[in-house]
Amino acid sequence: MSSGAAIAADMLLVFLGGGLGSVFRWAVARLSLIATGTEFPWATLAVNLLGCLAVGFVVGAIDAGLLPPRIRPLLVAGFIGGMTTFSTYAYGIFEFGRRGHFASALAQIGLENAAGIGLVIAGVRLAALLRH
Repeated sequence: MSSGAAIAADMLLVFLGGGLGSVFRWAVARLSLIATGTEFPWATLAVNLLGCLAVGFVVGAIDAGLLPPRIRPLLVAGFIGGMTTFSTYAYGIFEFGRRGHFASALAQIGLENAAGIGLVIAGVRLAALLRH
């Protein structure tokens, strides 16, 4: 398969897996709200933790030869990525640690959390400014 065809095939796998992962996340959120009747984000917690387990298992199974590498776009970037990007965040930090780049791991944790929360606040304020 040419590199262009391989990229197109991977894009299709990511697209299909991402759609399924997003629908799964939405369904878990709906079921959680019905089951708990609470505003606490149990569904977000559940999919984030499940995604972390899943990305670790899939990447580990590919590395161990238990799954074919061609399935990675469908499952990792696609389904798990559509379900939660937190797993990608957690896996990136794990990889930094595994390679001995502890300062980079700590920097990613601090920057993504502080900047992420700060940008949510900025986005809410920007939307409020546009409303007026």
